[in-house]
Amino acid sequence: MTISNRLNRTTLLGNGISTLIPIEFPFHSVDDLVVIETILATGAQTIKALTTHYTVTGAQDALGHYPTGGSVVMVSAPASTVSITVYRDVAALQQVVLVENEKIPVKASIESPLDRLTMIAQRLIDRVDRTMTQPDGDSANIGNLPAKVVRASRYLGFDGDGNPTMMQTPTGMVTSLAQLTESTYAGLPAPGAAGSLRKVTDSVRGIWMDTGVQWAQIGWGAANILDFGAVGDGSDDTAAIQAALDTGADVVIPFGSFTLAGSAPLLLRHHRQRLFGLGEGSILRCTATAGLFCAIGLVENIVGVSLRDFTLLGNASSEPAGPAPVRGIVTGVNSTGTAHSAVSWNARFTAENLFISGITPGTTGFNLGIQVNKSNKSRIAHCNIESVYGTNGSFGYGIVVHGEDIKVHEVNVYATIAGQGRHAFYLTSTPARVTVSNCHAEGFQGEPFTTNIGSGGEGLAFVNCTAKDCMQSSTGTHDAVFAFHGGSKGRIINCRAYGTSASDNFGVTVKDHDHAIVESVYMENVDLHAVYIENADYTRVTNLDINVAGVIDPTQYGGVTVIQSDYVAVDSVTMVGPGRFVARLDSSSPQPVGCRFSNLLPSGSFTYLVENEELNPDTNRVASLFIPVVPRASLPSAASAADNLVAIDDNGSGDRNLMVYAKGQRFRIDGGSNI
Repeated sequence: MTISNRLNRTTLLGNGISTLIPIEFPFHSVDDLVVIETILATGAQTIKALTTHYTVTGAQDALGHYPTGGSVVMVSAPASTVSITVYRDVAALQQVVLVENEKIPVKASIESPLDRLTMIAQRLIDRVDRTMTQPDGDSANIGNLPAKVVRASRYLGFDGDGNPTMMQTPTGMVTSLAQLTESTYAGLPAPGAAGSLRKVTDSVRGIWMDTGVQWAQIGWGAANILDFGAVGDGSDDTAAIQAALDTGADVVIPFGSFTLAGSAPLLLRHHRQRLFGLGEGSILRCTATAGLFCAIGLVENIVGVSLRDFTLLGNASSEPAGPAPVRGIVTGVNSTGTAHSAVSWNARFTAENLFISGITPGTTGFNLGIQVNKSNKSRIAHCNIESVYGTNGSFGYGIVVHGEDIKVHEVNVYATIAGQGRHAFYLTSTPARVTVSNCHAEGFQGEPFTTNIGSGGEGLAFVNCTAKDCMQSSTGTHDAVFAFHGGSKGRIINCRAYGTSASDNFGVTVKDHDHAIVESVYMENVDLHAVYIENADYTRVTNLDINVAGVIDPTQYGGVTVIQSDYVAVDSVTMVGPGRFVARLDSSSPQPVGCRFSNLLPSGSFTYLVENEELNPDTNRVASLFIPVVPRASLPSAASAADNLVAIDDNGSGDRNLMVYAKGQRFRIDGGSNI
């Protein structure tokens, strides 16, 4: 056999029809051929197996060689998406044995081995031709590669002498995490190869870099729950997420839906830890329907923790026995997350940009969205809560606050499950200096903004808040859209109550709560009294806009009623009738004293402007801001609707008299001419 050219390989593009691949170079054995299939789109290569994927044909000589080549015949026609490459790769072995003083067969023992050596040489040349080589004109040989431990997970470059060296990652380029060498933290090599990267896979997971003197974690320093075994395929990810939290590092929830199906909550046990997602697409699904104290709990005495930027979905669709509500988030739990903590501490907890709803919105959810339990100086902001389930006892709450110096800001709570939702914002257990501001509640069966009856507390505030279509099934004696039941020094300011209700309710209740301020409040379609003040001394009510109150019975109910409360000031009230009164002093004992009513502006039919204004006239006062001058021909007739009007009768030519309306009668006090 002669080998007259250096041809060593051939490639054929598939077409889905042809199975024959011509081989135009000689080879000794079918085992010398390697057949590779390459997927054109990805470059992925697969070595095909003789007999299973192809056979070889061709004319053989006396030694069984193929001096003129032959053909590779594929079992199945290669598709147009692949190419088939066939090359010769002869094993570098010497298989001829020569015996002393024996005849040497020329073909078998001389020519054939020489052919074999030539084929081996051609394969080596082929491989060299397919590599980067140093130019022959270089004055010195290229240096060696750096050691394996130095070059691992780094980029190859060249130094000032043109020798190989390891480079830092070029600006704008990212090394795939899959390419990094994995190691446990304890298994990291000794530092010294500055810039080397490792992917740490145990309790301090993440990307670490050798600085030359020590290993340091790089990136944002957050533990990704995927690195701890969370998969997001519907199986229980609770243990994996808890393992990430237990590192003490910040924990990120990537885009995806991760299931909490365990009987224990996720617990935050480390100071100043963040659990955060990448927005509403980062989802935690709590599948418990009962028996779980909460989905996420902040352990007592832990400070500076924040939850932000993820979705939490619940699965409750009943009021479990106990009561045992399935809560979404609770701050202030015991070490096992099975009960409320009795510890009060400055938690400085933050919940921000959370969406809390149901796995099946409008059907399932949580019995309670967020509960701040004795976790002082905390803040909840920019959250949306819906699908709360329950109407009684411990069920159906959006946000419950028990603590001091707590802010709830720009939170929307919607009762989107038909017939469900007790309270949207509930302040309880002697709260102090709690402010709920710029918040909205909608569709609740009971009071949307309220405090626990008899729980006390001071300095509470509902500011710039709105409620729509609430009080659909409220049963409390003094329930209202905005309510203080107990405590002192509270504020209801710049609030609005829209829509309609379907129960006996007030617009605002201030009961057993001294030194309250109710200011700049709008309300409409109130079933009973617009504002109910009982046992609330030194309360100030000003700038009210009442658009119909006493819907149930306008002959019995009206605007602002004051019961057993002293030194209450009511000023600047505009009210659309009909109604029984714009303001009222209740005659039940002890009767109010020291109260003031001024600037009451009714529109429509009212029985009284101020009912029982004659109570304790030595201390209670009804005043008007100004005394109008009215031409005599335009003076109102004597009637109860004009009671408490004081006007100046202008009879012309400077003749003016004082007119006083009271008890359905009109009295004139002669004044005379201008002096």
